[in-house]
Amino acid sequence: MAASLKAMLDSLMGKDRNAPISERKTGSSRNRLAEPDVCKYFLCGFCPHDLFLNTKVDLGHCDNVHDDALQEQWNRLSEREKKAYGYEERFVEFLQKLVSDMDRKIQRHRERMEEQNAKLAQVDPEVRDRLSELSRDIVTSTNRMEALSEEGDVDGAHKVLQEVEALKAQKEVILEQIRVKTSGSGTNRLISVCEICSAFTMSGDNEQRIHDHVTGKQHTGYQLMRETIRQFRAKKIRNQASNAREDRDKEKDKDKDKVREGEGPSSSSGSRDRDRDR
Repeated sequence: MAASLKAMLDSLMGKDRNAPISERKTGSSRNRLAEPDVCKYFLCGFCPHDLFLNTKVDLGHCDNVHDDALQEQWNRLSEREKKAYGYEERFVEFLQKLVSDMDRKIQRHRERMEEQNAKLAQVDPEVRDRLSELSRDIVTSTNRMEALSEEGDVDGAHKVLQEVEALKAQKEVILEQIRVKTSGSGTNRLISVCEICSAFTMSGDNEQRIHDHVTGKQHTGYQLMRETIRQFRAKKIRNQASNAREDRDKEKDKDKDKVREGEGPSSSSGSRDRDRDR
């Protein structure tokens, strides 16, 4: 009897009927966003698992719910409410891990490419070694620049950016020498590495091959992730600047209040002194 009554109440009012209203898992409740079966990456924009289906970098199927209505509900939240959930931070961390793994792959492919092109142009081993050294230094400095930017150290990031540009300029001088030497040998099939998705391309590729590459799942997927990371970092910096301004404004208001409080007694005292003088 008790069991059947409980089942009827569950059916009519839900299994969480005794929970506080703010914690009930109704379809319209914001708490649905916190359910473990909801894909938090999808809420924040997109699920990376959907980007590379049936490709060499397939991440596998996502078992969580991708609900457009919940995503719209998420988008209606304020920045403060979103931050309380912590989903965007986890989303960006996952994207950054995927992009960092790809960057390491790009670096390996780049070293192979540069070595192959240098051999093709019959470049001295010392020059090839210098080329590899510059490539490693560029990657190291770029990672440091991104870390400083993530921490909000704009001046530090700008300084390292200048170092990266100088390294790239040195590298470009060597690469141009290779291109000139290769061109003089009558060879025009230099290898390149895509800086977005690590794919190898050839300097003589036709338009269709180039189009297939830049519109493919792997290239467009990593391009989307890189741009999303950039946007979230920019938003984080803007929010930090806004919060800093708010804190400064609050401090100014406090100082004004202190001044006003100080003027009150002083003003009253001055009035009493004037009255005595009369």
